[in-house]
Amino acid sequence: MLFVRVLFLTRPLKPLLYRIPKTVESAIALGTLVQVPLRTQLLWGIVQSIHASLPSTEQLDKVREVHRVYTIEPTYHAFIKRLARHHLISEKTLYTRLSALSPKAQKKKPAIWAPEHVKYNALPTLNQEQTEALTQIVENGHNDRLPVLLYGCTGSGKTLIYAYILQKAYHENRSSLLLAPEITLAQNLAHTLRSFLKNIPIYELHSAVPTKEKNRALKQILEKQPAIYIGVHIPLLLPIARLEVCIIDEEHDAGYQEKRFPYLHIKDVALMRHVTNNMQVIFGSATPSVVSLERAHQKHFRLVKLKKRFYHTALPHVESILLDAAHIRKEGWISPHMRHAIQETLDAEEQVLLFINRRGSHCFARCTNCKTTLRCTSCAVPCTVHYDHLLRCHHCCLEYPLPEICSCGGLSHLIERHGVGTQTIAQEAQKLFKMARIERIDLDSLNDKKRWPEIVQRMLSRDIQILVGTQMVTKGYHFPHLSLVGAIWADMHTTVPHYLAYEQTVQQLIQVAGRAGREYDRGKVIIQTLGDARLATFAHESTYPEFCIQEKEIRASFNNPPFSKLAHLILQNEDEAQLEKECAAVRQHAASFFQDDSSILLGPARALRYHYQGVFTSFFLARAPSYTVIQTFTKSLSDLGLMSRITYIPNPTSNLF
Repeated sequence: MLFVRVLFLTRPLKPLLYRIPKTVESAIALGTLVQVPLRTQLLWGIVQSIHASLPSTEQLDKVREVHRVYTIEPTYHAFIKRLARHHLISEKTLYTRLSALSPKAQKKKPAIWAPEHVKYNALPTLNQEQTEALTQIVENGHNDRLPVLLYGCTGSGKTLIYAYILQKAYHENRSSLLLAPEITLAQNLAHTLRSFLKNIPIYELHSAVPTKEKNRALKQILEKQPAIYIGVHIPLLLPIARLEVCIIDEEHDAGYQEKRFPYLHIKDVALMRHVTNNMQVIFGSATPSVVSLERAHQKHFRLVKLKKRFYHTALPHVESILLDAAHIRKEGWISPHMRHAIQETLDAEEQVLLFINRRGSHCFARCTNCKTTLRCTSCAVPCTVHYDHLLRCHHCCLEYPLPEICSCGGLSHLIERHGVGTQTIAQEAQKLFKMARIERIDLDSLNDKKRWPEIVQRMLSRDIQILVGTQMVTKGYHFPHLSLVGAIWADMHTTVPHYLAYEQTVQQLIQVAGRAGREYDRGKVIIQTLGDARLATFAHESTYPEFCIQEKEIRASFNNPPFSKLAHLILQNEDEAQLEKECAAVRQHAASFFQDDSSILLGPARALRYHYQGVFTSFFLARAPSYTVIQTFTKSLSDLGLMSRITYIPNPTSNLF
């Protein structure tokens, strides 16, 4: 007799034991979806563990029988095996991720757009360039099914092409996925598609979706009915039957890598499901990653281009301003040139977007005497200063009162503030343009779930004249009357210690620049920098291919991707001395393991959250011609008898963990 522990998907309960009827024993595996009785109801769950005999802690007469087994396509199990092998984790870890559909996995909903009422519109007719692009994608789906890279400039109408592809899949009785790097973008895409595709079921699956909506989506999946599923990470891991296509919008975005174990990179996950399920994968972006463009160049991806904007407006004019630190201290962050441009825009009754990718009022605070930076007591990350006399940790969300003097000495040891955030820019703009209607948009300002849709609608109705925001507004939004974009401190993140830092900065600037002049007259973009004047050269979409060529040459000289594979090895231990000792052992082991110059282990380095909740964290960066080499090395660490926990992260997009 076979027994299973079942993790419920629709109730926040601990896993319970059930017995399997002999007629369906052969269909049972880890991750199998089953319907089981609980009191007077039948509930769905997943098989978390399998037992050949009754556990000693259970009584047979109290173990009820599984009511129904949901058969999963064999290709799904092959996908899970491949994914587990690539990340050096157990299949059980991945199957348990299905519990994301359970209410116990749902935290407080972010205050983001979740529209209840949809105004339906006819699906617009594609222009000639879009029609040709759609034809290429459809023909690719019928032939070799290579992954498609849809490289379309900002405002070219990629979302419309997505809508036609998704509609086609549904009419062929197939399901499809549309993924976005952020929940707000997923919500916006869902709203847009619902307005175009009136009679097609569209479900959102992400952490902000209420339980009722998740249960409707789960019912659709269990009944194997075709639908469109929109989310960030969750949908791609679900056993959706007859999955035809997966579209990954803004494919360049680092948000596709999870920020918690097992740190899956959704682009890699999509490619693995493409191999095992023969599912068509489409990567879309106005600024494709250097790696994706190289894959297209090597014919591993099929490149499809959109070079013109849907409304035939020209790409925005880009200007560069080199900021002077003395001027900033005296007059603020908005330069005279930008002030003049803002006033001209307001006089023309157009809208302005001021972009600064930092929340709060200042980046950090430190003592004028001992130069100690004020850090979070939980994770040791520098705290961000906010105008409500608070220090906030944007990693573990703790708050502290902002002291006026340092504990190191007397009254002269004042706390000084450095850098800039959205609060400072919004306040500065209000002082300069007293009559302007100004709003700030970042995670701190979204304390009410209705606020984000209200701001979007107010932008569309031109009630807001100046919008100050972070990366939340840099992509995916179309404001017809927004004609000026100002990047306050464009080179803020170019010195981040990661090989992707410059690429990500350029992509972000092009994306935010693409919000200007999308429908009517040509827009203007002003890029302010503190030192990197050449950054503005690449902030124009027309120069992005040139940037990618130069970036590829730089990476070739350092043997970084796409010319190698990278992975992080994270070591964690409650004992700091033990961690340092074992890091040294790993370093010594690498010296003897990597005999070839093409492979190397760099580190160890302290993690950003080095000491967090009693755990110390350090990490290594491994570089090799293939993941197989790095995986073999990682597995060999078991011979060292290490006490530290080791986490393997292939294809890392940042050092922030």
